[in-house]
Amino acid sequence: MTFTPARQPEGIPTGGQFAAAAHSDAVASLQPTHTIYTAPLTGTIELKTASFDTLPEWPADLPEPEVSFDFSGGKCETYVTVDNQVMTFWESDSDGIINNTYNGENPWEEFDEEDQEKALEWGKQVHRRIDSSTYGIMIEACTKTDMRDIILAQGLGKDPAPEPAAPDLTSTPVRDAYLLEAEARLAQAVQEIQGVYMIGAAQELRKDFPAIDSFELTAGGKGLEIAAAWDADGNEIDRSTVQAADREVFRYRNEDDFNTFLDGRTITVEEAISFRPGA
Repeated sequence: MTFTPARQPEGIPTGGQFAAAAHSDAVASLQPTHTIYTAPLTGTIELKTASFDTLPEWPADLPEPEVSFDFSGGKCETYVTVDNQVMTFWESDSDGIINNTYNGENPWEEFDEEDQEKALEWGKQVHRRIDSSTYGIMIEACTKTDMRDIILAQGLGKDPAPEPAAPDLTSTPVRDAYLLEAEARLAQAVQEIQGVYMIGAAQELRKDFPAIDSFELTAGGKGLEIAAAWDADGNEIDRSTVQAADREVFRYRNEDDFNTFLDGRTITVEEAISFRPGA
């Protein structure tokens, strides 16, 4: 006995490869248990744009489009929404990148004909970039050894690699090595947290004291203080402005949240605002 599923027409995103079909009442059955394979994807992946053509201009007379993407039937689909009218772009096996008009539908039929043409070309190029990027991410991710190991384990039906055993902290050498690594991680985390605290302080300086381009921070008898500050040309800021910045920006802040900056370094306002953890 054979069963032929009702297939959904290509390119119509209705939630899967097969269309709904009539069937008899379901019969309860026990489902086999499945091994869970977790892909350990970490780090960063660079997306390159050199291979793409320049993105064409979006029609000036049309509202700014909203763009999203998803996957249907194993293919990437890009959705471009204008005035609540969604045009879908996808890759056909035989006709390249196509859209709803391929199926005789045109959600943008009310738009000017020239604007339609430009918008469709724009959407086509955007989809090409998105589709290529999703594929590129998959390829790049699969070059990582731990990813390849879990894919092979799943493909061969083998058990996933066991989690690394916890270190034996009753051993003095192991314990000392663990503490060194943990202290290094902690120091890095503290620097990142304090860098985030400094973003807020630097934003206040830029807003209320725009003449201050860079400064040194110290801990005085009343808490955090600006030891000295300079403008963008390297000229020292007058003491009255520095004292005002102390009172308005740093005096109420917790010294423990900024102590990694109390080493005599010169802090640039722009660099402080631009800080991002892990960057």
